[in-house]
Amino acid sequence: MSIADEIAGIPEDNDEEIRSARERGCKISLLQLQLRDEKAKLKQAEADLVQARELVEIVEATKDQIKVRGKKRNVTKSKSSGTATAIIGATDWHLEEAVDPDTINGLNETSLDIMDTRINALWDKSLFMLDFARNISDIKSIVLWLGGDLINGYIHEEMEESNFAGPTEAILLAQDYVVDGIDRILKEAKPTDLTVICNFGNHGRTTQKRRVSTGYRTSWEWLAFNNVARYYKKNPKVNFQIAKGYHAYLDIQGHVVRFHHGDQMRYLGGTGGLSLPVNKAVDSWNKSKHADMDIFGHYHTWQADWSWVSAGCAVGYNAYALSIKARYQPPTQPFIVVDREYGRVLAEPIFVAPPVKMP
Repeated sequence: MSIADEIAGIPEDNDEEIRSARERGCKISLLQLQLRDEKAKLKQAEADLVQARELVEIVEATKDQIKVRGKKRNVTKSKSSGTATAIIGATDWHLEEAVDPDTINGLNETSLDIMDTRINALWDKSLFMLDFARNISDIKSIVLWLGGDLINGYIHEEMEESNFAGPTEAILLAQDYVVDGIDRILKEAKPTDLTVICNFGNHGRTTQKRRVSTGYRTSWEWLAFNNVARYYKKNPKVNFQIAKGYHAYLDIQGHVVRFHHGDQMRYLGGTGGLSLPVNKAVDSWNKSKHADMDIFGHYHTWQADWSWVSAGCAVGYNAYALSIKARYQPPTQPFIVVDREYGRVLAEPIFVAPPVKMP
């Protein structure tokens, strides 16, 4: 008898029995729904079990093939099979220049002690960068580029008033820093050979006006480069290339690199930055003697293009930079890696001082 029949057989005046019958009917309906749900779950579980068995059969059937593919891939951590050369840049130090923070909105400050800290940071961090690069490249040879303007000089009258030292004192100090850097590279990096490329800048001259063809004759830096070269004369690992002209060329891992100070490119503060004047100059020079990459300084601006690298400066932002509306950059020096197969594979700034937080 169904619940409906049971209710129909109860007298109309017996409300309690009717209520009880209806409660039993609700319970039965709920149990029926639960039963239907459990049957559906059972059916899905049986289907999942069949699919799982099929997957197990596929894995068992192909496990040998997977092992073979794994052996063929042979994924291991290893450095490049080719050779590479690291380039450490030392340029635009302006060692004895006085930068007063009050004249440039507090963006920079220099002293002889501050510059000592920055030059030492260059040697420390360049060796750190070299260790990092050696994890991915086989670097045995090193190039140290001395890019010019290591001293500030007396090319303007105001420098005679403001510099912390005279040109002769500053150039002796620069020599000591260069020797210290070379000694540290030889001792700690242990290269098979160290090539020192030397470009004199426009600040280290003894004349008021810049000389073109005879500039090296009136350059304190050119004198310092030759003094340091004589110091390492008996060291077979160290080779100096001291440019008398504006350019210095060096074949690095089969790629021709052109080094220069940068002052013979005419950057007039265009909105495009360095790119337009540098590309025009490089294109003109390549018509007479091709280079795969140019490395230069002078503009105190770190910028890396596919075919050239503009180096930053150790002295940092100064009144001149503010006057020409240059963008602020913290003091940096360049670190570059040239690979035999790919050419330049790394170009990074070495930060020799912490940045100033912009307002």
